[in-house]
Amino acid sequence: MRALPVIESAKLELLSFVSAFEMTYYDEERKPREASASPATVEKQLNNMADKCRDVAKYLGKMHRDAIHEWSRAAGVVGPISIWQLSEILDESASSAEQALEAFKGDQRAGATRGNPGDAMAAAMTVTAAFVFSRLTAKRISQGTKSGSFEAFLERIFTAYGIEANLQHCIRKFKKSRFWRKLDSRNTISLHSKS
Repeated sequence: MRALPVIESAKLELLSFVSAFEMTYYDEERKPREASASPATVEKQLNNMADKCRDVAKYLGKMHRDAIHEWSRAAGVVGPISIWQLSEILDESASSAEQALEAFKGDQRAGATRGNPGDAMAAAMTVTAAFVFSRLTAKRISQGTKSGSFEAFLERIFTAYGIEANLQHCIRKFKKSRFWRKLDSRNTISLHSKS
């Protein structure tokens, strides 16, 4: 089997991508042993996360220039840019927590039951594989078995971890997820900016 054609800028990240698969696999392995959280706990923690992220982002905006300078010197980065990036990440995290809370409340109101969760390991590894594939190749996620396709890449990942699941079903399910829409829109933007 031929190697996956990797974009030049992604070659330095290869080892971190391997650890992403390892972390996903062991996280999914551990999940059945953990008890589920109550709906009240989930709501409380999502609320707290949104509040804390917003509070820290506001605090960063009010920091004195000297404090930012000392922080950046210790961190070895350019202060104002890094503080701005950190604030943006915190704002985005707060928004994501609020969206997750609204979706969770909607599921609770609708009396949604989780039903058959399917193969959680296959779903989690598909998400990780999609992220890694898009970062390594800058190609779109698609079905198809030709060499260099996402499906061929996913098959190799599933084989390496001993996951037995229908590849096309996993890809179809992934393409219906929120993560896919976010990843696909980011890829579209980055692919257009490279041309």
